[in-house]
Amino acid sequence: DTGATYEYSVFVGDRRMATTIESAQNLVGDKADDDIIEQVIKGGKSVRQNIEIGGEPFYAQYDPIIDAKGEVIGMLFVGQNRTHSIQTMTKILISSFIATGILIVIAVIIVGVVVERISKRISKLSKAVDLLKDKDFTQDIGSENYKGSDELSKMGRKVINMQEDLGETIYHINTLTGEVNGEASALSVVSEEISKAIESVASTMEQIAQGANDQAEDIISINEAVKDLGESVVKVGHAIQGIDQETKDISQVADENQKQMNDV
Repeated sequence: DTGATYEYSVFVGDRRMATTIESAQNLVGDKADDDIIEQVIKGGKSVRQNIEIGGEPFYAQYDPIIDAKGEVIGMLFVGQNRTHSIQTMTKILISSFIATGILIVIAVIIVGVVVERISKRISKLSKAVDLLKDKDFTQDIGSENYKGSDELSKMGRKVINMQEDLGETIYHINTLTGEVNGEASALSVVSEEISKAIESVASTMEQIAQGANDQAEDIISINEAVKDLGESVVKVGHAIQGIDQETKDISQVADENQKQMNDV
């Protein structure tokens, strides 16, 4: 049922005397191989090996033929023609190669589809990262593409979360910046008013300083006038003292003259 056929040969001594192998009829009378003779005829052993007979491959077994005396008088060859087996194996191998080729093609197609999908997802992630790098946090990366449990989906969700966190952070920063700008404007107005007040105070202080300087100059002038007046008073005092002395002298002279007149 497997299509295998068995052939037989009888060796008398080391010579093939009969065979059922049609392609080996011309080999009747030929001597067996020396290796077979050595092991079977001389050694009394059974030998199995792959051989070629009449150009056809056989899986063969050689058994010694022993007479009643226990001596080896020949050999019995039983062989299975391997041509059919080789053809069957060849068909099986070809079928296997074809099936393998089909499976490879299917696998390549499946891998190509999967790789294309992965490439698209990676490309979207790459664009999303480029947008984040360019400070654009408004583009929709597409969270529906990253709902799986594979590493790429996990990476996509992390990029989306990072985009949302950065967007919220930028929003809060912008809000705080606006508030700071408003407070800075108010502070600038206050600072300007304070600056004007300081300028006014400085101007007033300058006027006060100028007035004080003028008053100091007036005081110096008054002091000098008082000093001059004091000197003048001293001089007048001296003059009065002189006049008083002269008056006394004149009075004395007058008294003396009056006395002289009385005496006359």
